[in-house]
Amino acid sequence: MNTLAARLESLLWHDPARRGPAAAAAVGKLPAAGHLARAAASLLQARTALLFTGFPVCREPGAPVPETDGPPGTLLLAWALQHLGARPRIVTDPWACPLLQLGLELLGLAADCLHPVPSPSSQSAAATSPPPWAGAEVTHLVAIERPGPSHHRQSLADWGFSPADQHAWIQQMGLGAQDRCFNMRGERIDWYCAGPARLFEHLQRALPEATTVGVLDGGNELGAGGFHPRALAGALGSEVAPRILCRVPCRYVLVCGTSNWGGYALGLLVAQAAGALDHWPGEEFVHQFLNQAVQRGLCVDGVTGRAEPTVDGRPLAEELQMLGRLGRTVRSG
Repeated sequence: MNTLAARLESLLWHDPARRGPAAAAAVGKLPAAGHLARAAASLLQARTALLFTGFPVCREPGAPVPETDGPPGTLLLAWALQHLGARPRIVTDPWACPLLQLGLELLGLAADCLHPVPSPSSQSAAATSPPPWAGAEVTHLVAIERPGPSHHRQSLADWGFSPADQHAWIQQMGLGAQDRCFNMRGERIDWYCAGPARLFEHLQRALPEATTVGVLDGGNELGAGGFHPRALAGALGSEVAPRILCRVPCRYVLVCGTSNWGGYALGLLVAQAAGALDHWPGEEFVHQFLNQAVQRGLCVDGVTGRAEPTVDGRPLAEELQMLGRLGRTVRSG
């Protein structure tokens, strides 16, 4: 699997939107090489895997809607895990449930594998008791394009920042920016999406034997805390990078040009091991899912904010082309 996964990783590191982290991983500036092989090998032993996804795009008025990056890759990974004999549970926000319900229906997966987690009304209410389903037989926590909380003094200290360096970094973050979720523009979004992120952190502590996997493309997602903040901020090259970087690490981190791709790659490797490649829904599913979802007003492009079946501002044809390349690479061995 290692050789095949290395070939897939080289595809994941393609960076058409020039965000930076994927290109940095490709040249070794972010230590992500080999993580795909190890994450996939671990998932082959999964019993119950909690899959966290959903990134809010805030439009006024009303609740946010999820972006098109994250759910397609998560759903295909769930499909593969089901064929492996594992039990996937998709954890998301209430506002993202209609989108994911559509995907489950198209894939023929049971609706009861979807678990919404509301966000607390205040930061002090964040540490609520986890739902009863969250700890039973959970072997894996996988986050695919899932926002997570930013750095604070302790997380910076854990990376060896001196008190003076901590102060300087927090000054760059701005007032009230510690331990919050942000989008790529530096806008605070944790009141929409903090619930699943806090649950992920709680389970990471409560289930130390569970394997954690983060799939990301921008640095503000769960898993990004596994990289040194300065290295990741340098890869992003954005003035808001210190503010938005997520402090939560994962054992394995897949850095991709678009996060969906990491979900596709993991799903393909699991499907191969399960002997299910002949039934892989692949491009047909993603094409149908995104087109139907946009027509029903269930999602938008996370970069453009428009209700169209594009992913991170890139055409759907480009997304399907990458999915096809990943599939052909796995089938060719």
